[in-house]
Amino acid sequence: MTKDKILIDTTVYYSKITNPTLTIPFIRYFELSAGDQIIAYQDNQEWEGVIEYEPDWPIESRYYIDLNKGIQRFVSSDIALGREEGLHSGWPFGYSTAQNHMIKALDINNVNSESIEKYSNYAIELSREKYKSYAQKSKNKILKIEIDTNSNYLGFTKPIIFLEHIKYFNILEGDRIVGYQDEQEWEAIVEYQADLPEGYRYYLDVDKCIETIVPKEVYEARNDGVMLGISIGKIETKIIVAQAMFQDGVDIEKIQQYTDMTLAELKYILQE
Repeated sequence: MTKDKILIDTTVYYSKITNPTLTIPFIRYFELSAGDQIIAYQDNQEWEGVIEYEPDWPIESRYYIDLNKGIQRFVSSDIALGREEGLHSGWPFGYSTAQNHMIKALDINNVNSESIEKYSNYAIELSREKYKSYAQKSKNKILKIEIDTNSNYLGFTKPIIFLEHIKYFNILEGDRIVGYQDEQEWEAIVEYQADLPEGYRYYLDVDKCIETIVPKEVYEARNDGVMLGISIGKIETKIIVAQAMFQDGVDIEKIQQYTDMTLAELKYILQE
C-alpha cells in the first residue's frame, strides 16, 4: 500500500521537537486518522511512522508523528531538491483550485464583485511573497517548473507554460527557465505570441533548448513534491483568506461557507 508523504516542520510541535505536529487541514485533506502509516519528510531526512493522537492536547496539536519510533532514512540532495522543485511547481495549482472554489462560493451567495476581487487577490499576494522567500533560499540558479507536452497550441515541441506558473513566478517573455516532464527537462527561453488564445501565449520551444535526462528517483521526487504542493496550496490559500475575512469582521458561518473549512479549524485560526 502506498503511504502518503507529508512535509513536516520539526520546529512546530507541542510537547517536544521529536513529536512534530500534523496540522488539522493536512489531516482533513489527506483523510488521515490516528494509526495510519505515513512518510514524513524534511529536507534530506524522512521518517516512516504511525500517526499518533493525544485528545487532551490543544486541538491544533493533537495529531503528530513520533520521530523516535519512526524508521529514519536519509535521501540524496538531488531527491531533496527534486521534492522542493515539485512542491513549488504544484503550489500554484492548489492556490488556483482553492481560489476558484471560493470565488464561486462568494458569487452563489450574492457577494458583491468588489469583495470577490478583494478576497481572491489575497491568494496571489501570498503566492508572490512565498516565491520571493523560496527564490532567496533555493539552490537553483534557474527556475524549474513542470510542463506537459500534450498541452500545446503550436504542436508537441512548443508546450505551453501554465497560467498558474506565469502568475505565481511572474514569468516574462525572454526569461530563461527549465521545463520538466518525467525524466526529461528542457532549458529554454520563454517565448510569447500575443495573437494566440489566452492560456497558450507563453510557451517553450524544445527544438531550441538544452535537453537533459534526470535519474528516475529525481523525477519521482518531483512528482511527490507536486502532489504535496497542490494540497498545501489549497490549504494555505483558504487559511490566508479566512484570516483576512476575520480581520474584516465577516461572520464565521459565512467564512465557513466560503472556505469549506470546519468550524473547529476556523475557531483555531481566529485564536491565532
